Parts: sequence; structure tokens; C-alpha cells
Amino acid sequence: LKPWTLSGNKIIICGQHDKSHQWRDMPAIGTWLLETITTIRQRTNMPIVWRPHPRCTVPGIEHEFKNVTREHPIQIKETYDDFDFDPTGAYAVINWSSNPATHSVMQGVPVFVGPSSLAWDVGNSDLNTLTMPKRPDRTQWLNDISYTEWTLEEIAQGKPLNRLTSFL
Repeated sequence: LKPWTLSGNKIIICGQHDKSHQWRDMPAIGTWLLETITTIRQRTNMPIVWRPHPRCTVPGIEHEFKNVTREHPIQIKETYDDFDFDPTGAYAVINWSSNPATHSVMQGVPVFVGPSSLAWDVGNSDLNTLTMPKRPDRTQWLNDISYTEWTLEEIAQGKPLNRLTSFL
């Protein structure tokens, strides 16, 4: 874990696929994005970077606001579903419940997430606290999500041990 950042010059909003199970009972992604940007703008004029989900792009929405830009995720070569994401320099990351939130927390960037996010226990849930996000101890949280990395079958096959001992 990197130490929590206490600065940053942008807010990154990472979209989610509106057909995912985690997005159930949520408004259309475009509606959520407009509401989120509007709420942010009531609290700060900090630049906002909108990173849509690669398969749910919500075209053109960032043009309705000043100082909001779009960043297109780039697929990492020779992977099925991995995309670049680097929260370095971000003041905060907003992401309902997908990978960018956990990556950001590990990089020390505060996150604003929904209750189904793996980062919920160490994230913020209310954009009203955007200017003073909580930055809790993440040790137990990281231990807890690490325990979910391997299936029982993989453990029985010795894969975790082989992975760890390969670094010795």
C-alpha cells in the first residue's frame, strides 16, 4: 500500500457498464454521470477526468461542463479484459463498484464508491465530504480482499504457494 495522498490536481470518474449486476437499480449511466459532475462542481472547480467503461462509453457528455475531459481506457496487450488505469496525481477517484476503486485505494488515492464496491470499507460514500475524504487504515481491508484471490481448487493444487515461492 502506498501512503494516502493529501493532494492531487484532478478528480477521476470511472464509469461502469450499465448492464453489470453491480449497476442494478441505478439510473442510466449518463444520468448518474451528470448528477455526479453537478455535485462535484458544487464543491470544487478541480479538473475532472471522465473515464467511461470500455463497453459503455456515454458519448459527448463531458462537453456540457467546463474543465471536464474524457480519457479513453486502453486495453493492455495480450490480456482479455485488462485496461490501463493510473490514479497518480488524482485527488480522488469516483467509481461505483469496479476495479479502479481498489487500485486507487492501494495507490493511496481516496475513493467515493457504492455499497457493492470491494473498496466500500475504506472508501467514502457521500460526495458532500469530497473536500475532506476519509483516509482510514487499509491494512485489514487489504488482508480481507487478499483472502479472496484464490479458489479452493487452486489452493488444493498448490498454486498460491508456487506463486509465492517463485519469488524466493
